[in-house]
Amino acid sequence: MKPGAKFAVVLSGVILLAVAFVPRALSLDRALTIDERLWIDRSERFVENIFDGHLSRAYETGHPGVTVMWLGGLAQKTLPDTASLRDRYVRARLALSIADTALILFIAWVLASVAGGLAGVTGGLLLALDPFLLAHNRVLHLDGLLALLMAASLLSLMRGLRESSARWMAISGVLAGLAALTKQPSVFLVAAALVLLWRDGRGILRRFGLWVAAAAVAAFLLYPVLWVAPIHPLGLMLGSAARGASDSHSGGFFLGRPVGNPGPLFYPVVFLWRTSVLTLPASIATTVWVLRSRGSETKLPRALLLFGLGFALMMTFGFKKGDRYLLPTIVAVDLAVAVAASRVLAERPRGAVAAALVAGAVLH
Repeated sequence: MKPGAKFAVVLSGVILLAVAFVPRALSLDRALTIDERLWIDRSERFVENIFDGHLSRAYETGHPGVTVMWLGGLAQKTLPDTASLRDRYVRARLALSIADTALILFIAWVLASVAGGLAGVTGGLLLALDPFLLAHNRVLHLDGLLALLMAASLLSLMRGLRESSARWMAISGVLAGLAALTKQPSVFLVAAALVLLWRDGRGILRRFGLWVAAAAVAAFLLYPVLWVAPIHPLGLMLGSAARGASDSHSGGFFLGRPVGNPGPLFYPVVFLWRTSVLTLPASIATTVWVLRSRGSETKLPRALLLFGLGFALMMTFGFKKGDRYLLPTIVAVDLAVAVAASRVLAERPRGAVAAALVAGAVLH
């Protein structure tokens, strides 16, 4: 790589780091939420039980939320015992913000390797500044982290298939294992992996076995209760997933009235409401482009759009619904838009490309 190209890569990385991290790290002592109090206390108990050697007690809920509890619990360990609740909020949120920023940089890097540097930078900026994702990356909760872990796993798998790399297949599996330790909807990655392996046409069983093994090892190593007493926490996970799929009493407020199950229109409305002024029209344009074109350049954005659609359909079948549950779809669509935009921008003069990226980031 030429010195000028190296400098451009480093500069892009530094800019993306700042754009992703700064809004995720500012004013973390504001707007404290009720659910977070649960995760603050769960994180503290989880890490304390592990540090004290009480591994059989090191579980809290069926979500299972293990990744968030590790981050939140270790972060609180850096505070004195007399720290206030507000300080605990800030420190735990900061840990999650750092993890989310690292994942955005990783996703941008992998996307650049499979779709070009312009796509990587554009995708990183879209994720860094996506308002809905940003809001959930600033709180100690599961869904923002889950969305980024699923996207990182999916792109790593695509890179592994592109390069016939067992190492990247294993990296994808590890990230899938971390997603599984975060929240149950990550199971959709299993279906996505099988479809991608089948479409690749070079055999499924051996490579899928490697992917699953890497995921299982990661999950086993980071969830110590599985070492000594796996039955109960695994039962909690299955029970929690079943309740989410069948609980018709969770309720909500949709289209101006209280409802039990808002039905199949819920997530389309959420997508329209929660995407930004930039990504909503861009996602429509990307979809039209993908449907009208049959070239190889649409293969990646088509896969990302189908992943987002498939995940939304899976979540639609559950009775319990929430707007934040759609974050993996929104992240996948952001990345599809980034790839499509890079294809268009690459054909224009460099000045126009830079201006379009800056304008897009500001509008976003």
